[in-house]
Amino acid sequence: MVKGASIKFVSYAESIPKILNLMNLQTELKKYDKIILKPCQGSSLEDYPKKEFIESILKFCLEHKNRITEVFIAEGAEGIETTDLFQNLGYTHLAETTDITLEIAQLDVTSKERVHLLSLAEANIHSAVVSKVLSSLDSQDKKIFLQNLSGKDHKRTWSHLRQKSGSIEEEIKKTIEDTVNQLLKDVKKIKS
Repeated sequence: MVKGASIKFVSYAESIPKILNLMNLQTELKKYDKIILKPCQGSSLEDYPKKEFIESILKFCLEHKNRITEVFIAEGAEGIETTDLFQNLGYTHLAETTDITLEIAQLDVTSKERVHLLSLAEANIHSAVVSKVLSSLDSQDKKIFLQNLSGKDHKRTWSHLRQKSGSIEEEIKKTIEDTVNQLLKDVKKIKS
């Protein structure tokens, strides 16, 4: 007998976990010591799912896995460097923020509170990165950067930044690392 269910889509962060819970995936995940997420099954960049979709699945896996389980995003494309692909799709950020996601997942809070804490952490990291980038650009380039950013055109944003700020990628990585480390300290204080 075939069973079905429907969930009204609100957002990836809210709707995807509901679907995965209906599938009883939270129980299934605990059986494995490695989980590999393969986001794309196609061959062009248009075939890749949105970062927010992958992020909601990754967060669900991290929240419901057993303690020893490792979670990987396995992706690449012929003719495109994996690091460029991850940057263009926004997946790099997911890999860089996994530690804080894991710590928040272990807090003794409701699911709604956990989602709120994760969104606060994301906003904090985003704000720190934007501040770092803006501090390295002149007035006109700040406008261009903010337009590209608001248009969610990752490729154009990175192209502009590389052209105007040279080694900004290393500075961004350092800013993310510093911000995540501070957030980790804060979360660990709460846990103790």
